[in-house]
Amino acid sequence: MNNLEVVIQQNLGVINFNFEEMKAGINGIVSAYEGAVVMEESIPAAKKEIASLRKMQKALSDRRIEVKKAFMQPYDDFDSRVKELTALIDKPVNLIDGQIKDFEEQQKAEKKKKIEYLYTSLVGDLQEFLPLDKIYNPKWENKTVSLKDAEEEMCTVMSSTKSAIEAIQAMNSECTQAALEIYKTDLSLNNAIVYITKYETQKAEIVAREAEKRKAEEESKREAEVARIRREERDRVAEEQRIRDEERKKAIDEMLSVKAVVEPGPIPTFTDEEDLEAPFDAEPLEWITPTIYEIAGTDDELRQVEMYMNSIGVEWRLK
Repeated sequence: MNNLEVVIQQNLGVINFNFEEMKAGINGIVSAYEGAVVMEESIPAAKKEIASLRKMQKALSDRRIEVKKAFMQPYDDFDSRVKELTALIDKPVNLIDGQIKDFEEQQKAEKKKKIEYLYTSLVGDLQEFLPLDKIYNPKWENKTVSLKDAEEEMCTVMSSTKSAIEAIQAMNSECTQAALEIYKTDLSLNNAIVYITKYETQKAEIVAREAEKRKAEEESKREAEVARIRREERDRVAEEQRIRDEERKKAIDEMLSVKAVVEPGPIPTFTDEEDLEAPFDAEPLEWITPTIYEIAGTDDELRQVEMYMNSIGVEWRLK
C-alpha cells in the first residue's frame, strides 16, 4: 500500500485567438474618439457607438468565460477524483489515529496514577497546604518527562513550603494560624509575613493605648486618694481644733465660776479671746529648736497647716 504513487499525464493546453487583430481594431476605435467633442446633434450617433462598444466588450467577456470553463473541465474532473481518493484515505487514517490517541490517553492515565502515588508518598503532613491539583503539572504526563523529573519538582515545592511554614510559626504571633490560612491560598510567604507584621503593629498600638489609659486611671486614683487624705487630715485638724476650743472655753467657764465664788464681785468683761486667755498666759515660750520649713500648697491648705500647728501648741511665725 505504501508503494502506491499517483501517475498523471498532462497535456499543456494552448489557446490561440486573433489577439493582435482585435487589439489593432480596438486601438483604431479608441484613436477615433480621442479628442472628440460631443455636440447636441451628434448625441444619438454617440449613444449608438457606445452600445456597439459595450456589445463588443460583452462578447469578449462571454467568450473568455466559455473558454475558461472548457479549458478547466479536465482539471475539475481531476480535482473531483483526487478528492474522492483522499476521502478514502481518511478512513484508515482516522481509524489508526483514533487507536493511537486512545493508547496515548491510556498511557497518560497510567502515568497519572503513578504520579498520584508518588505524591502521596512524598506529601506527608503538607497535604492541606499542597493538594495535588495545586502543584500538578500536566507536562508530567508526557513521555519526555520521567517520574524522576516529576519527583524532583514535587520535592522542590514541598521543601519550599515546609520552610515557609516554619518561618511563619517562628514569628510566634497570636495570628500565626490566620497567617497559615492565608499562606494556604496563594503559597506566598511574603503575604503571610505582611499580615503578621500588620497584626503585631496594630496589637502594639492597642497595648500602648491601654497602658496609657491604665496609667491615666491610676494617676487619677492616686490624685483622688491624695485629695481624700488631705481632706481627712483637714477634717481631723479642724475637729481637734474644735475640741480644744471647746475644752478651752469649758476651762475658762469653770475658772470664772470658781473665781466668782472665791472673790465675790463684778464679773470682768472680756472683749475678745485674748482677754479670756490672758489669765492663763504664761511667759512667752522661748524657741528651743528653731526649724525652718518650706511648705507649698494652696491658700486653703496653708490655713489648715497653721490651724494644725496652733492645735498642737507649736509656736510659729511667718517671714
